[in-house]
Amino acid sequence: MTEKKIKVIHMVKSMTHGGIETFLMSLLRGYDRRRFHMDILYIGRDPGDYAPEVERLGARLIHCPFGYDQVRFVYRFTRFLRRQRYDAVNGHLADMSGGALLAARLAGVPARVASYHCTRWDMGWLKNLYLWIMRRVVLKTATSITTSAPSITESFFPGEPPAEPPIHPIAYGVDTEFFGRGDVAPLDRSRFGFGPEHLIVGHVGRFVPQKNHAGLIRIAAELVRKVPQARFVLCGAGGTLKDEVARQVSQLGLSDHVAWVHGLEDMRRLYYGLDVFCLPSHFEGMPISLIEAQACGRPVVASRLGGIVPATAPAMRANLFDVEDVPSFVACLADLLADKAKRLAQGQAGQRFVRDHLDVKLAIRQYEKLYLPGS
Repeated sequence: MTEKKIKVIHMVKSMTHGGIETFLMSLLRGYDRRRFHMDILYIGRDPGDYAPEVERLGARLIHCPFGYDQVRFVYRFTRFLRRQRYDAVNGHLADMSGGALLAARLAGVPARVASYHCTRWDMGWLKNLYLWIMRRVVLKTATSITTSAPSITESFFPGEPPAEPPIHPIAYGVDTEFFGRGDVAPLDRSRFGFGPEHLIVGHVGRFVPQKNHAGLIRIAAELVRKVPQARFVLCGAGGTLKDEVARQVSQLGLSDHVAWVHGLEDMRRLYYGLDVFCLPSHFEGMPISLIEAQACGRPVVASRLGGIVPATAPAMRANLFDVEDVPSFVACLADLLADKAKRLAQGQAGQRFVRDHLDVKLAIRQYEKLYLPGS
């Protein structure tokens, strides 16, 4: 007799190219299909760039608009869950998962998981109050909470964390075998007007304030003065700041030094073409792009943040700086670009670290346990 599979539905804004969504894709590719079936509920207008692969992997993509009407959303989602008989609901919207978990409790779903992937930030007193209320809903309705870094736990649940529901620290991970395979060609740098003599610094992230593109471009301007052969490749889509960043690039005379790329199906092609990866974010959870870059053997230079430190190989933690410390970012990048042997040594150290501590298989098995009956 075939054992009934445990049905899990994950709630996200959309399946666009972002850190949470990239981690979810790894989960969809790697979960135990003998025991589980997983679907995706998205609340935004667009299912996102990953949608075709989600469906190829056998997951349903279900649209349930969220908007500002929580009552209507909870009513509709409760009815849906009762019809579909899911065994687990996993919200990936931090405090905003509260409505989905309330619906899951009303529908009798036994496993209700709230996942927090990024540190909390100030959104103004009214939104902060609303999110505080939603956090109370999460605490009342979740059977488990996950955070991807200790800094996220402290950000949302400062001091002594609640005994119930239990908080599980589950670090992000990547498919280290896939990223370390080296069986695809790097992006052709000539498409950007760059030649073999140039040294490439890369960045991955949506064009939103969190990612600090303005600071990245200031770093680029200073670095190019010290290392004229330095070039930058910015990979990202979405967000509201791309035009503003493009204007800054033009005003600083960097148009020939900065290239733009998005929509890559295989991110290894980007990482393999880089000499160094740089992530000067204002805040992060545990950034997938930083882990991917290390898995591809690239040295990293980044902000010294609570979620970035544990995601960085110990051999490269001296490459982490205060987000406003542009001179230190520039000096570190210049030093790495001048020393190929150092880049190679740090890249190899990063690969070993990610393989030993941040392989996605470890995270997948931990998440699967949370969906089991009685977990």
